[in-house]
This record gives sequence, C-alpha cells and structure tokens, in this order.
Amino acid sequence: DDHRRASGAFCGATAPGGMKKMGTQPTYSVCGSRQNFNSDELLHRNLVHNVAHLILSAHIHPEWMGRYKAGWLDEGLAHWYEDKYWDVCDTYCYQEQNTNVDFKGGRWRLAVRQMVEKGESPAAAGVFEQTSDSLTLAQNAAAFSYVDYLIYTDPEKFMRLSLQLKKKIPTRDALKEIYGYGVMEFEGLWKSHVLATYPKR
Repeated sequence: DDHRRASGAFCGATAPGGMKKMGTQPTYSVCGSRQNFNSDELLHRNLVHNVAHLILSAHIHPEWMGRYKAGWLDEGLAHWYEDKYWDVCDTYCYQEQNTNVDFKGGRWRLAVRQMVEKGESPAAAGVFEQTSDSLTLAQNAAAFSYVDYLIYTDPEKFMRLSLQLKKKIPTRDALKEIYGYGVMEFEGLWKSHVLATYPKR
C-alpha cells in the first residue's frame, strides 16, 4: 500500500513492481519486501540498475531514450552497472520484470561468449532497433555487452554516443559519426573483443 501510494504521488502511476518517472526530476518507487526480494543484495542491485536509468534520463537533454530505438543503451548501461559491482545481471524492466525467468543465471559474460562462439548472438542491427520494453533476454545480454565494449574502447566517445541517441539520432548514424564505422563493422569488432576477453567457463 505504501508503494502504491508513493508511486502514484511521486511517479504519476502505479504498478505492482517498480515504477519509474524519467526526465528532469527522476524518481523510482519499489516495494522492498521479502515477497519481491529475498535478500538485501537483490534489492540493492535492483536499485542500482534503476537509478542508472534515472541518471541517464536526466543527464543533458533530459529524455528517456528507452522509449524509442535506443533501448539497447538504456538497458545495456543499467545491466553494465550490475555486472561491474556483482558480476551478475538479473534485473529486468517492463514485460520481463514479473516473468520469474533469468538468462543463464545472470552470468552474462560467459553467456555472451557462448552465443558468439555458436553464432547465436542476436544481430546488432536488430538490437539497435528495439525500445527498452521490446528487448528479449538474449538482446538484453547483447546490449550489456555492447555497452561494455564501447566503454572499454573509449569512455568519452561512449558519453558522446549517449548524448546523440538522446537527440533521437539513429544508432547507425551516431556510430558512424563518433567511431567512424557502421553497424556491421561494429559487430565484427565487438565479437572479436568478446572472444578475446570474456571468460570461457
């Protein structure tokens, strides 16, 4: 009841799970009960994931990029923080948040490497066309890995890329302008990075 009242008052809507308000005054409400989170770590990870969304939405050109075709960066960065601090990604937004499913136990570096090795990774061109709420589980993992690769390559360029996407510039055009390559070349470079640096077991 507290969560319902708080999310209605501060986020402008209610939902059984977490509720976010994006933009210049970002807010997140979630019920931190044992029914939703069986440990403090799970709650903390959920908060970090969602605060990453809020900060990104409020940072320069306040806009929630997840509602148009930049969902890969919106979700990918939030998952990147989970991986950075816990080596686990298990927070999902929107249609996946209440399905009680997980992707490869949340160990996404190994999962992504296996997808690349088997030729089963989702096509980057397709991932770059998704909103945050239309990404599949495998696309969420790939999006995390794209963000990981781009930050590893050049954090400053990654920040510039995020600002371009917030202006609703398509990913393919922003990549070409900032990194000097297209989607196909990006995908090849990303796959090489995954095979060279991600764990085998």
